[in-house]
Amino acid sequence: MWATLTVHILHGMLYSMEIDREKLLNLLKSRSKYIRTNKDIVEAFFCLIGYAVTIALAFSDLINSKLWVKITVGLIGLLYVVLFLYTLIETHYSIETLFREICSCNNDHKFILAVFKNRGRFLLKFDRRWKTWLFPYTKADTKEALFDFITYDIGFEPLEIIREKETDVTKYSVSAGLIKTYHHTFTEVSFNGNTEKKAFKFNANKYRWFSIDEMKLNKRIMDTNKETVDFVEQNF
Repeated sequence: MWATLTVHILHGMLYSMEIDREKLLNLLKSRSKYIRTNKDIVEAFFCLIGYAVTIALAFSDLINSKLWVKITVGLIGLLYVVLFLYTLIETHYSIETLFREICSCNNDHKFILAVFKNRGRFLLKFDRRWKTWLFPYTKADTKEALFDFITYDIGFEPLEIIREKETDVTKYSVSAGLIKTYHHTFTEVSFNGNTEKKAFKFNANKYRWFSIDEMKLNKRIMDTNKETVDFVEQNF
């Protein structure tokens, strides 16, 4: 039943999203060591039973053996049991886990990063998930949706798009445990808004103005977002 369900899930996914074949192949190769069938588990279990029986049959010969021999054999048996249990726990791999990871192989990592400049500084938003300052980002796919994001999430009045620059950023995603490629569209927008304060809050979100030098001095920003900082420095 599970095999049939898996086939139907994967079949539907491949038609509902654009899958990067190379990423999917790399994912399956990297996860193959975790995948165990019921047959594998049964075989491992009987190997464990066989080892236990062998130890039991040999125990009569071990009674008169030296202490160090008994301890060595006992430790080997204990190590085997621990490794067997560890394998069962660590290689537990569910259909749901595989489904989520395959979803992360799609090409839908497209974001618009709003670029606001003010006297040599750029506006960053504190992201609670990543625990760092990022350029305000959205998946808005129209100018109207982008302007709504600016109005209701940042509190600025957007005026017009000045320029746009696109780039692909490939980095390791800690949350997914995979290498992902993000397509970023950096959109510089003119705006009306209060720029007197270096930091402010809007709709429970924290914002702050940073110069490029200040970003580079912030270790967390550079650890998580160095490619973005470098791109903005070179193009804006």
